[in-house]
Amino acid sequence: MNAIKHPFTHRRWIGQDDAVKWLSELGEFYFLITITLKDSISGNFEQIKEQADKTLKTFLAVINRKYFKNRFKRGEAMLPCAAVFHGRFNPANPHLHLALGMPPNVSKEIFVKTLKNQIRKMHIFDIIFEVKDYTSAGAVDYIIKEGQDSILLDRCSKGV
Repeated sequence: MNAIKHPFTHRRWIGQDDAVKWLSELGEFYFLITITLKDSISGNFEQIKEQADKTLKTFLAVINRKYFKNRFKRGEAMLPCAAVFHGRFNPANPHLHLALGMPPNVSKEIFVKTLKNQIRKMHIFDIIFEVKDYTSAGAVDYIIKEGQDSILLDRCSKGV
């Protein structure tokens, strides 16, 4: 099988630096999360992206409610998050990337356990996922490699 050459592998797209700067200013990120989607999801690229976006919205709401309770419901507190969907150039492997902050007064181990448990509960998320420490702004540069259309703007939030 021939691999599809990624068009953004060796060149930057117009506005990429601005997008990286904007996403990096959303807050302090602690984790870089990759979540693959189940193979059983049907539809074209846009339909799969829409399903992933809706499921991600629920996932983030559950995590934010768990740690911020009513403050999240009132829009007073939430985790900083940068979210993108990849699959345009490799439709056989649709997946999400998240740069995510961490709630205050919670240990890293407990929060990672919460993230992993919630990922497993989401109906279209596959059991293949990765939660890594966020190391640098270069991670944001990497996750938006498919262009600005891959950014899920409604799931990006500035930590409050």
